[in-house]
Amino acid sequence: SNDSIENIDLDGIVIGVYKKNVFGDAAKRISATFQKFLDLNDFDGKKNTKAVLYNVEGIKSPRIVLVGLGEKGKSIAEDVRLAASNGVRALRNLGVKRIGIESLNDDGQSTAEGVVLGLYRYDDLKFKNKAKLKTLDEVTYFGDADTWNRGVALAKGQNKARYLNDSPANICNPTWFVEK
Repeated sequence: SNDSIENIDLDGIVIGVYKKNVFGDAAKRISATFQKFLDLNDFDGKKNTKAVLYNVEGIKSPRIVLVGLGEKGKSIAEDVRLAASNGVRALRNLGVKRIGIESLNDDGQSTAEGVVLGLYRYDDLKFKNKAKLKTLDEVTYFGDADTWNRGVALAKGQNKARYLNDSPANICNPTWFVEK
């Protein structure tokens, strides 16, 4: 999306934060909005950390998930995938339907992979009432569409392989496998 992250009407937004509370380019202009929360030292941008903020002044979205990327300049693709995954799962588990995510660490491909891989779950046989499952309806990306689309395509391929692997042998016979 070309809209600014603070003005778009979504149910939740995922924003990456580096260690020592350094923001990425997409969120740098709104980082002062989070300063009161960051001054509490409850969140510091370390890898595999997240914080959910509600009704932040100046941001249209009612939920913001800050995800830790680790030290700026040292974050690798796997750190980005984990951060994206943690952020979107946190919002999905809250029952949110429409979310936005910035390009974490300026790596659109890894951000997309993290989103798609993080939302995967094999639930064909585990739930009798699938209507109760929390799912996302829309993901808006703030960044380069080409790198995002490449990451989505790669992650969808991996999720397809995961689905085939997760399917039980009594269902996943050769005929079924070829049909899928």
